[in-house]
Amino acid sequence: LVEAFHAMDSSGSGLVTMPEFKNAVASSMRYCRHADAKRLFLVFCSDPDGVLTWEQMGISVEEWVRYRLRQKNELLAREGAIRLNQTAPIGTGPRMTGASEEHVTRIRFPKHGRADVAFWKPLPRGWGPPPTFAPVVPTGPHQVGGWLA
Repeated sequence: LVEAFHAMDSSGSGLVTMPEFKNAVASSMRYCRHADAKRLFLVFCSDPDGVLTWEQMGISVEEWVRYRLRQKNELLAREGAIRLNQTAPIGTGPRMTGASEEHVTRIRFPKHGRADVAFWKPLPRGWGPPPTFAPVVPTGPHQVGGWLA
């Protein structure tokens, strides 16, 4: 419920206005039409120009504080990682070492896909496998001069 309230609060003010509520419920989530979203807002708040607070939505103080602290900690962790990546010597930052490890893993353990697929689409009938796409010529009586008859 706390995350839903935060998603509706597009301004980040801790309050949800009717336009924010209607946009979230009717447009983003497509839960109902705009007129129904307006009526739903008025169930919580009788003043159309009013705002909804997290308390009116049934969120307890403990839940709200815990959510806001988790958000702040996640923001601090992201900022710390960015700072660390910017100040680390070239090639030693967490982002660079992680990318290098993923690359080595992909090289050591390649995923073998289908040979008759290129650019995530099946090849047209009669085409050969990449990189040359040379037609696969079956051997047999229907073969004339190396090409299919």
